[in-house]
Amino acid sequence: MSGDQPLRALGELAESLLPALTAIRRDLHRHPEPGWLEFRTTGVVARHLRTLGYGVRVGAECLRVEDARGVPAAEIVADHRHGAGETAELGVVSGVVAELDRGPGPTLALRFDMDATQVTESGASDHRPASEGFASGRDGVMHACGHDGHVAIGLGVADLLTRTPDWRGRLRLIFQPAEEGGRGAWPMVTAGVVDDVDVFAALHIADEALAPGEIALSATGFLASVKLDVEFRGVAAHAAGAPERGRNALLAAAQAALALHALPRHGQGATFVNAGVLRAGTGRNVVADRALLQCEVRGDSDAICRSLDAAARRVVAGAAAMQGVEVDVQVVGETIGGHSDPELVARLGAVARALPTTTRIRESHPLGGGEDATFFMRRVQERGGQALYFLLGGGSPSGHHSSTFDFDERALAHGAALLAGLALDRLVRRSPAGP
Repeated sequence: MSGDQPLRALGELAESLLPALTAIRRDLHRHPEPGWLEFRTTGVVARHLRTLGYGVRVGAECLRVEDARGVPAAEIVADHRHGAGETAELGVVSGVVAELDRGPGPTLALRFDMDATQVTESGASDHRPASEGFASGRDGVMHACGHDGHVAIGLGVADLLTRTPDWRGRLRLIFQPAEEGGRGAWPMVTAGVVDDVDVFAALHIADEALAPGEIALSATGFLASVKLDVEFRGVAAHAAGAPERGRNALLAAAQAALALHALPRHGQGATFVNAGVLRAGTGRNVVADRALLQCEVRGDSDAICRSLDAAARRVVAGAAAMQGVEVDVQVVGETIGGHSDPELVARLGAVARALPTTTRIRESHPLGGGEDATFFMRRVQERGGQALYFLLGGGSPSGHHSSTFDFDERALAHGAALLAGLALDRLVRRSPAGP
């Protein structure tokens, strides 16, 4: 783009959209949906984008269902889809890919995750969603990670770029299901959604570390992770009359949970282990014949994570052998490491500096977790394209995945302007005198 004036105008246009984006965000916040169950959200997004003139694909049209991990049981999917009401986009799975094609030029893809977290939202009077009437209406589920804001930002970008005539190329907007647990990106990647993409970008609303108006141009510290569902199968028996006939799946799972946390850490980088769920047994006087252990391992490199994953599987097998039970291990999610390309980081910096709503620019900031957007990033980079992942200040009063998570909604306009500005920088034929 030539000079800062077009970007300032873009920022002003984004600010004019803030009331509409805030309304979208609050509607989504009231109706949170867990991963693979975002049918209402898919419908809201798809209808909005069709109205703007985008070509839209939903569900199985934009991902390989057979590669989808951690999909809830069919009856849960059917019940949630039915409960989503008239606004739902019906299908086997959720997700949206929308495209605006303006002729020969580069292809740019922007990704926005849609799912909520399994957290019960606070009803305290000082929690703004509760006090202002847009708190979650679904027990045990809330947007505690800002994905409602990401979707609103994505729709804001879609609107801004339809109002901007002087660009050529293809704009692809990816509204991804099931980011939590590292489940939704991979089946979109294997469906070829980014195989022809020249530039890919994604963002995340940061925790309390970044104030409204701040931006970290590159997220660092992506953790590779593997999410495991471990099912132990034993033999039920009377706990007093014939305990020797039983094979205790609960004890195997409990021993595995303790041993997982005792695994030696890796000397070449950070590692994390968590046994988060253990369900087992049918009665206090029955030797438990079934147990489900849900756990995860993480490392700050792919190699470290693979090493820890192998060790975790040995622990699980050993615990099963000790109790004489069978065990089945299923991978239900995964994330990999990633990095942003320096040229895109520099271009985003130029865009951020031109926007009056930007108050502070940091070169980088650690993500502090895993993100399956890295699957998109790596596929684009392996095919010669560039990728970027940045953090947007939202002034959250508490960390992600907490019952009081919220953010300053001014971030919606700021995020939309940043991504739309980056898109125009990459799609428009730029003057050598440009920023």
